[in-house]
Amino acid sequence: MGIGIIGIALGYIGQNVIQTQVEELQKKPQPVESEEECAPTEIETKEDNHGFLIPMIKSIFMFFFPLVAMVIIGSVIVGHIERWSWVDSFYWCVMTGTSVG
Repeated sequence: MGIGIIGIALGYIGQNVIQTQVEELQKKPQPVESEEECAPTEIETKEDNHGFLIPMIKSIFMFFFPLVAMVIIGSVIVGHIERWSWVDSFYWCVMTGTSVG
């Protein structure tokens, strides 16, 4: 079950990255024939470089935050109950969550 969840999660990440890139490509203006109007200014270049990066980082953060939070919460709870070190409880949580252990 864990391998299936990881596969689905990777599919969602890839889908969000591609969707963000397609949306940003659709926002770009069409090329103009005149050479003067084609030369990008410094401000336009900076906006183009970061235009798709921020939504992509946000979507990746929104995916990984719940995953990391569950691993940390599970590690703390199991580590406290079993009186394990944080390394052992983290290892147990990751191995159990991915169905390897």
